Amino acid sequence: MRQKSIVIRVQRDASFDHAGPSLASAVGQSGFQPFVPQIDIDEFTPAEAARASQDSDVLAIAPDVPTVLVEPRENVEGEFEIETDRNGSTWGVEAVGATTSPLNGDGINVAV
Repeated sequence: MRQKSIVIRVQRDASFDHAGPSLASAVGQSGFQPFVPQIDIDEFTPAEAARASQDSDVLAIAPDVPTVLVEPRENVEGEFEIETDRNGSTWGVEAVGATTSPLNGDGINVAV
C-alpha cells in the first residue's frame, strides 16, 4: 500500500558525508555552507521509501500525518510550578549545556 510521505531533499556537494558528523558539529567548522532544503510530498510503498531514503539528496522521509493548530490560551498565573536553579534556569536548559554555551541564539527563529 502506498502512503503519502514528506521528503526533505538537499543539494550537497560530493564532500558531504551522509553518515558523518552531525549538522551541529559541521556548523562550527570553517567553510561550512548551510543548505536550503526542498520539501516534497510523494507516495511510496515501504520498499520504495527505503530505496528513496538511500538517495544522496534525501535528508529524511516521514509519513504525512494529520496535524492541527492548537489555539493559544491565556497564561493563568500560578497554573504551573516551574522549578529553576539559583541562576533561574530550568533543568532542561542546564541539561543541554546552554548556560555555558558561547552561542546565544541571535538571529534564530523558532516555531513550535
